[in-house]
Amino acid sequence: MIRDNDVGQEFYADSAYAGEPIDTMLKSKGISPKIIERAYKNTPLTDEQKAENNIKSKTRCRVEHIFGFITNSMNDFFTRNIGFTRVRSAVGIINLLYNMFRYEQIVRLEILTIK
Repeated sequence: MIRDNDVGQEFYADSAYAGEPIDTMLKSKGISPKIIERAYKNTPLTDEQKAENNIKSKTRCRVEHIFGFITNSMNDFFTRNIGFTRVRSAVGIINLLYNMFRYEQIVRLEILTIK
């Protein structure tokens, strides 16, 4: 999932990816890990860790919202195509459809004024 041209990027992930091996691998590839920290039994998160998790979650939620929409509103996304080009086309159509739904929602709820 990580490519050579990802150097200098930030990697946002949930607490399932927390741990020293992943952290070390990301740093060795020049990627800044922004992984949610988790609490352990008898070791709750500090207020500083909670604040950092809140900042990280604001970025993650924008991406998670899209996957949640595809899963819940579009009856999940499953493709059975042969070839990368066809799969890429199917994903592109799903993304286009999501953008159309989101545009309609923005206009309907008057989140942005469209002239």
